[in-house]
Amino acid sequence: MGEMAGFRSAVLQWSAGNAEEAATAADLASGLPVTTVVLVEGVSDQVAVETLCARRGLDLPAEGICVLPLGGATNVHHGTANAIFLPYVMVYSRKATP
Repeated sequence: MGEMAGFRSAVLQWSAGNAEEAATAADLASGLPVTTVVLVEGVSDQVAVETLCARRGLDLPAEGICVLPLGGATNVHHGTANAIFLPYVMVYSRKATP
């Protein structure tokens, strides 16, 4: 598994309640060229954001932006990004307000 995939997996597991993955996510984040995280509810949201950005000529990885699906609205919360010390944006539906 590549570093970015490992980072995504650690954040997903951590947001779902596995507190031990917080340190793993933070360690992996420090070694990646990631400057900003976009937290979304699920994979379909990730695909939508990445597709729209690509259509507008934005290369998210080149900009240091990582889109992370969190496996559902109940996993979207501010603590996920705060604890890995990266700027973040959260994208979620109104009914999923954290």
